[in-house]
Amino acid sequence: MKGPFRRLRFRLDHAWTPDHVSPYLDGDLSSAQRARVERHVEDCPECRELLRELGAVVVALGTLHDDTGAPVAQTILSSVRRRIEEAGPDVP
Repeated sequence: MKGPFRRLRFRLDHAWTPDHVSPYLDGDLSSAQRARVERHVEDCPECRELLRELGAVVVALGTLHDDTGAPVAQTILSSVRRRIEEAGPDVP
């Protein structure tokens, strides 16, 4: 794809990709969505760096443990889930 359509697709994907990097890393995207992220990060250094940095954070969190020996990532996830439940369905 060349010309204005390629530029339009790039801009659309550039706006879409940052919100989908975390679900991409978690394996929560459809195969079409995964392909969209992968196609975009091939062409976009900014989104490629975002994917690399968030991936590094995920790996680092997986290695951290709190004072009790529990994984920090699990503690954070539990806290976020509790706060979402407390906030109720009206919170975006």
